Amino acid sequence: MPIGWRLSLHVACISTILSLTVVLSLLPFQYGRVEQDAITEARILAEAVATIYQRLGNHQPHDYARRLLLHVARAPHISMVNVMDPRGMVKYSTDSRELGKQYDLRYGVVRQENELLITHVVSESDSSIGGVAVAIDRELMLNDTHRLFAQVAIGLCIMIIILSILVKGLVERLVTSRLAKLMGLIENAEQGSFLIRAEIDRSDEIGHVILGFNQLLGVITQIEARHLEKEHHLEDAEVQRSIRLKLEETLYQLERSNERLKERVQAQDLLMEAAHRLGGTLKREAVVERLIAVVQEKLSWPQFAVFLMEGKSQEKQHLRMVAAYGLHREGFALHAKVDIGEGIIGIVAQTGAPIVIGNLEKEKRLKLLEYQDRALPSPPTKKTGSVMAVPMIHKGRVIGVFMFAHPNSFVFDADDVTLISALGAQTALAIVNAELYETTLELATSDPLTGVLNRRAMVKQIEYEIARAQRFNIKVALLLVDVDHFKAYNDRMGHVLGDVALKEIAHALKENIRKVDSIARFGGEEFCVILPQADIVAAREVANKLCAAVRALKLRGVEKQELGHLSVSIGIAVVSGDTLDLDQENAVTDIIAVADHALYEAKRRGRDRFVDNVS
Repeated sequence: MPIGWRLSLHVACISTILSLTVVLSLLPFQYGRVEQDAITEARILAEAVATIYQRLGNHQPHDYARRLLLHVARAPHISMVNVMDPRGMVKYSTDSRELGKQYDLRYGVVRQENELLITHVVSESDSSIGGVAVAIDRELMLNDTHRLFAQVAIGLCIMIIILSILVKGLVERLVTSRLAKLMGLIENAEQGSFLIRAEIDRSDEIGHVILGFNQLLGVITQIEARHLEKEHHLEDAEVQRSIRLKLEETLYQLERSNERLKERVQAQDLLMEAAHRLGGTLKREAVVERLIAVVQEKLSWPQFAVFLMEGKSQEKQHLRMVAAYGLHREGFALHAKVDIGEGIIGIVAQTGAPIVIGNLEKEKRLKLLEYQDRALPSPPTKKTGSVMAVPMIHKGRVIGVFMFAHPNSFVFDADDVTLISALGAQTALAIVNAELYETTLELATSDPLTGVLNRRAMVKQIEYEIARAQRFNIKVALLLVDVDHFKAYNDRMGHVLGDVALKEIAHALKENIRKVDSIARFGGEEFCVILPQADIVAAREVANKLCAAVRALKLRGVEKQELGHLSVSIGIAVVSGDTLDLDQENAVTDIIAVADHALYEAKRRGRDRFVDNVS
């Protein structure tokens, strides 16, 4: 297959993979944003309808009220608007089938399979209506988003096709067509046509080859002319020797040009292979492993190391050596921390500029790096050879540093720095994407305030532990923990100190359970502790420790609590695999209900205690 087609296919494949990755990663965020906008719009509509109907009172005709409802609910994704009296009965509705139905007046959002129901409750006691409910059709709500992403996908496909065609055309214009012309002239020269000359259209490597070819033909033409004019044997031998030298020189130039072309093709192959492999994973460790494999396969340099930046941007950062190849005898400690600004590696990380040392023999005092742990001896600078250190940069921020070493001097040049800089940019992008994915995954399963599991992750963990209990015939305990009189503390000390108290309580609970146990925020000031393979005795011991840990917290204002200190009430539910009689579909709800019943019993008995479903 011609080189133009190969490069075009590579560009099309890589562009398609990157485009699909970006589109698929943005789709969930767009869904969430559209849904939140629709909910906000529905809430505003519900409040507006409630205000209008409060102004109308009971004296306006029903037909006028119905026309008013139809007028304000013109959005295509709003399927229904109900106006309910204080008892929850539908008084007016855009759907006549809803009239007279009874609903619970609860403020908030209810998510159903194909519909969102947003209810606004009127708080005034003398109001003629009790609330307004707005229903949103989720499929109609997301139609615009689907059309937008379809248009984006079509645009990306067109762009990829155009880009591939442009790459193929450029390669054929700049390389293939010119080499074809040159080969035609060479065939003519082999047949004896020495007066022809090739056109030099550009001063690149192929242009230098054409120039050498023209010079060769010029020399051959001169030799032929002299051979006709002079018949002297010695002069003829000298001319032939001159021809041979010119031919050797031209051949040398052709070989050098071929080597440069080969190096460029290898560089492009390295970058394409790196983009393909590094872009195919969202795990930082996998990115490093694939990077090492690519460097080992595509580059012949015997020694290299990879350093990645660690620490948050607002804190003191450092480098960590995550990979080292061919340096195990040089004193390099894998996973050791390296200070920013110390040694060649630290300077590159600090300045973001590459450093190339052609002859280490002249830089005997220079250190490659300085470990943060002073107990580890820094690797000595090599007596001979050369070193190249290149930063990995993403949007102006240094993500890490490449270090390559070679026992020979002056091995690395400007082209090598350019190649490794491009590889570093690809690596930095892959690492940033992996870190972003890990951060997003953590945010999706943890509570933003306390850092423990959120309710959705808690439900999944309970389902998992119940399944294990049934499969292996073991016990599992569930503790519902509620902070006593927390509303009084929050109202007295303010929400800021209330949040601080919740964080400290969550930390105290987490410090007093096993690593195999799980803790989640159930909602508000309630927490849930999951104890796998724990019977009632172990659950009571853990509950006692948790009560004592919270009681020992010394926070501002806790002495004014009703009990004189912070405290928690705990409800315990313990089930086992051989006696598990919970409904399979509602197992999580049932075990939480058992623990919740025990929790309310603990509160009834005076709080600051635990109650289980056995006693």
